[in-house]
Amino acid sequence: MLSLGLVDSRAISESNGGSEKHVREVIKRLSARYKLYYLPTTHTFLDNISKYKLKEIKKYTTLPSSFESLLDRRPKISLQRELFTFSPLAKELKAEYRKEIDSLDFIYIPHNYRIQLMSSLLLSDLGEKYGMLLMTDPHNSLLEKELFLKCIEIWSKIWFNRKRAIEFCSAQKFQNITFLTKSLRRKPSFIAVMNNGVFKYTDLPRHFNLQVLSPSHAFNPLALKYRNFNKQDYVVFLGRINTAKGANEALEVGKRVRLKMIGYSEQEFIVKQAKDLKIEVIENISEEEKYEILSKLRP
Repeated sequence: MLSLGLVDSRAISESNGGSEKHVREVIKRLSARYKLYYLPTTHTFLDNISKYKLKEIKKYTTLPSSFESLLDRRPKISLQRELFTFSPLAKELKAEYRKEIDSLDFIYIPHNYRIQLMSSLLLSDLGEKYGMLLMTDPHNSLLEKELFLKCIEIWSKIWFNRKRAIEFCSAQKFQNITFLTKSLRRKPSFIAVMNNGVFKYTDLPRHFNLQVLSPSHAFNPLALKYRNFNKQDYVVFLGRINTAKGANEALEVGKRVRLKMIGYSEQEFIVKQAKDLKIEVIENISEEEKYEILSKLRP
């Protein structure tokens, strides 16, 4: 059986959003075909870890004991170092994991994004080869073609803060250079992405073997039980309710059609605007209720 290392932080997070559910589902499915090792990144120490989720993941994977020792110590972590360098903590994790695990056949990063990018690249050295699913949200994708001033303009509108937008866009451009320099030294076998738009608005295809996932997310098979022919005329916004997820743009849609917004609120002013527009906001919902609502969407 091939050995597969999963470099990640989302599966053991207390958060329960789409990315966390995706990674947990991927782990369950891969465990039937591979000998799995779960290798947490440095971002794990910036997040709240769920002891219950950690226990669940250990049912499907082997977790280095050194990680749990570090977890008890709760090492200090610098966000700036994590974004732009192979930090001391990332190097420590790699050294400790290597003591317990022989070289793996392959490393897969099931949900890569800017905060854990550098540490995941470093930990990929534990495998003979590696690949990743890379988050490529518009205006926040690696190697995006968007001009610097355009980036500032867009994020100023999202955050209502030009200074913060300048700082973010500057960091974004610098990390692009760092990522490209380090990843070209040891190229991934593939980079999976979620949509074809990446081929138009980024320079990733120039340098890497891109594969578009279809479907883009692993989904809960429970969803297939909800087949409904009683379709209704509404649309759904599904995700964290904040400007970065496009919830403010969804409000414009809600002015024209019947809209339901499902997700937990991270920006109350958006929820207030939604309620003023008579848009239904559903913050606490079970998986079953969510699938019931989605099943009634008209194609």
